[in-house]
Amino acid sequence: GPFKEMVRAAGVEFRHKIDPTKDMRGWPELGYMVGLQAARLDNPVILATRYQTVAQLAFHVPQKPEVLYVNDGTRRANAYDLWEWPPLDNRMVLYVNEQNVLPEAVKGRFNQCEPWTPLQVEQRGITVRQAFIWVCWTRILS
Repeated sequence: GPFKEMVRAAGVEFRHKIDPTKDMRGWPELGYMVGLQAARLDNPVILATRYQTVAQLAFHVPQKPEVLYVNDGTRRANAYDLWEWPPLDNRMVLYVNEQNVLPEAVKGRFNQCEPWTPLQVEQRGITVRQAFIWVCWTRILS
C-alpha cells in the first residue's frame, strides 16, 4: 500500500511486531483458506469470538457464508452481540480462533467440537496470520 511504499522510500524496514500495517496483513489469504475448508462442508456457518475476525472473514471468505459472533465473556459488548443466530441444529459450524483455544462459550453451545486443520499465512518468511479451527455441531435426530 501507499504507507509501505512511503516507508520503503524512506529506507525504513519495520520489524513485524512494530509494523503499523500488521493488523491488515494476511486477511485476504486467510479468508480464502477458511473458504477452502468451509467448501468441504455442507452449508456451514463460520463462528468467531473476536469481532475483528468476524468482520474480516465476512468480507474475505469467497462464498460469503453466514458468519456469527459469540462473546466468550472476555470481550466488551459490540454490535455483533445484538445479531440473532439462525437455528444451528444439524448444521456444521467452523469455529475460527487466532489462538489455539476453544472457549467454553463455544464448546457449551454444541454437542461436539473437533479440532480441524490449523491455517497459517506467511509473508517473507514471517507468519502474519494464523487460525485454529474446530468443527462443531449439534445433531437433532428427527
